[in-house]
Amino acid sequence: MPAIANIVAFDGAATPTSHTFFPEDVSRDAKSQETIASWKEALSGVPDLAQGRIRLTRKVTKQGVNVVKLRVQLPIQEAISGQNSAGYTAAQKVAHIPTIEITGYFHPRSTMAERKMIRYLAAHIMQGNSATEATSQTGPNADANDVLVMPT
Repeated sequence: MPAIANIVAFDGAATPTSHTFFPEDVSRDAKSQETIASWKEALSGVPDLAQGRIRLTRKVTKQGVNVVKLRVQLPIQEAISGQNSAGYTAAQKVAHIPTIEITGYFHPRSTMAERKMIRYLAAHIMQGNSATEATSQTGPNADANDVLVMPT
């Protein structure tokens, strides 16, 4: 089983910015039987609530179907425009949190090649890529989808 590692990804800005997400936790929820791995950015000067986050969960249903969920959140902070007449400048707050969650359902009889195929199709559709552009073959989402393991 692969070890949990940093995740580095570019955003979709006009000038793409690299975001590094650091491992935060890997746990197993006793009640839901989900394995949960989480990562968080560590930007200096940015409050904890405003750090980007990634959460990867895996659960096996009673029917044996593997349910893998990838959630990415990138909080947006309010813009601060100076101070009031008393010289007070308010602290920044999170205005909203854009979130995307992708869920995969994999039958116990599915093969690694089948899981990889569907992940590639979804990634290309999400990126607006043609089928000739490569998508990452490694990383926590690839591991969770293709080989049905979670980072440790």
